[in-house]
Amino acid sequence: MIRKQDGKWYVYSSDGSKKLGGPYKTKAEATKRLRQVEYFKHHKGASLPSRDLLGVRAHTEGSFKTSKFGGRDYMVVPVVALVEGVIQGVTAEYPELALASEFGRFPAGWNGRPVVMDHPEVTVNNQSFKVSANSPGILEKYQFGFLFNSRLEGDKLVTEAWIDVERASRLGAASRKVIEDLQAGKTLEVSTGLFTGVHKVAGYKGSQRYEAV
Repeated sequence: MIRKQDGKWYVYSSDGSKKLGGPYKTKAEATKRLRQVEYFKHHKGASLPSRDLLGVRAHTEGSFKTSKFGGRDYMVVPVVALVEGVIQGVTAEYPELALASEFGRFPAGWNGRPVVMDHPEVTVNNQSFKVSANSPGILEKYQFGFLFNSRLEGDKLVTEAWIDVERASRLGAASRKVIEDLQAGKTLEVSTGLFTGVHKVAGYKGSQRYEAV
């Protein structure tokens, strides 16, 4: 159900006991969230999308090595996944301050996370929503590697993308182009997806304003 409280819109469970989203500025935003909830109520194998799933830009280092894992050939590519500073996430409504003390608190927790082609999406009532990659159907459709050797270096979260060359080649033209560009030594812009909590605290870091931390 959707409720309006103090001029903001919220999404609650059908019995009203649990808040599932909000606050939202408009009823349309709350309705969009409610459709997500309803979709995933009937698709138990998928991961529920929410503002907590944040997508931010990152980049590779333009170099790679090769290695074997599980009897398969992998390209091992250094990645700068996050840098402390003001960021505008793909799923965020406003700029947020990302602190290395937070995203780098448990670097080993990034190891084994999937590397996927693009941000995984599902479609509900002709609307597309970003979702976590950690469900069987999404992994089958999008994944072509893993993250390993994650660590915090100063204010940067760095890791290695282990890319299954054969799997990437079979996924389609876009993933094959990724392999070709990496083999050519190009630095690629990638995106980091993570679950976060935010505190609504505005301020500045240098000249950049943020609306939450």
